[in-house]
Amino acid sequence: MRRLTDRELDAGFSDLVGVEVVVSGQLIGDPRVDGYDGDARALVVSGPKLDGYITAIEPVATKLATRAGCAPQEPPRLCAARFAHAFAPKAFGRPVEDEEVTGHGIGGEHAPHIVRQPLERLSKVRR
Repeated sequence: MRRLTDRELDAGFSDLVGVEVVVSGQLIGDPRVDGYDGDARALVVSGPKLDGYITAIEPVATKLATRAGCAPQEPPRLCAARFAHAFAPKAFGRPVEDEEVTGHGIGGEHAPHIVRQPLERLSKVRR
C-alpha cells in the first residue's frame, strides 16, 4: 500500500465533493525520483505532511458536511451515521456495515481523529 500523490489526492477529493478541489497547494510537495512523483518508497507521510493533510481536510469536510443536509432536530450521531452509509460507496467502493459506522470504524468513539473530526463536524451543519 502507498499513499496518494498530491495530484491523486486533489482528484480524489474533487470526485468525492463533486467540484474541483485543490489541496495540494497547501502541502509539502511530493518528492521526485528519476522524474516521477509516484515512487512508493519516496511517498512517506512526514509530520509536516500529516499536518498539511489535517489543515487541507478542513474546507473539504465543510463541503462534505453541507452535502449531508443534517436536519436541525437530527441527533449528531444519527446524521453522521446516515452520511457515512450514503457516502461510503463512493469513498470506499462498497457499502459499510453498521458496526463500521457505530463501533470502532468510521464514526465510532475509537475512530482515528482525522476521520472522526470531519464526521462530527458534518453532524453539526444544519440546513
